[in-house]
Amino acid sequence: MDYADLPISADLVARFQRWTEWHDLSSTLDRRQAADWELHSLYAWGLAIDLKRELGEDYYVEYGGREIHDDPAYMRKHFG
Repeated sequence: MDYADLPISADLVARFQRWTEWHDLSSTLDRRQAADWELHSLYAWGLAIDLKRELGEDYYVEYGGREIHDDPAYMRKHFG
């Protein structure tokens, strides 16, 4: 799916593009280019949460095998 097909802000698209570039500049074979994969994953969680917030409840968003919710009551019940 192309970013243009989604009702999301240009700022969020730019953040996704930076995340992808960060990944592409990293190498698992070259320690000089090794990414901090934990930080990379945490950034991705933030992207998934913001994506869900912008898309709303009409869209299913998942990251790391978990569905992302933007419903405070749901979050309190399951993670509070």
